[in-house]
Amino acid sequence: MKKVKLFNEFAEPTTDESIINSQIEEANADGTISDDEDERREELEMEVYNEAKSFAEDVIARSYDIGGNFRGPGIQADMAKQIKKAFKDAKFRI
Repeated sequence: MKKVKLFNEFAEPTTDESIINSQIEEANADGTISDDEDERREELEMEVYNEAKSFAEDVIARSYDIGGNFRGPGIQADMAKQIKKAFKDAKFRI
């Protein structure tokens, strides 16, 4: 069986204070999130949903415009492959 290295086996120990103290803090000092994070996240979710839905509807309409009822579904399927490839290339998991 092949041995897979763990993360700490890749990381080199350091005594450099600037590296040790440069850790990212995700929450406030008291452990809470920023005041507007929930609102901003909600706005982003709705914006992404609306843009994605509009994009999907446009792809469908354009596919059928090009190929009609016979070839439109095949063109739409090819466009779905391109969308998946774009997300994969961007390292965005769905």
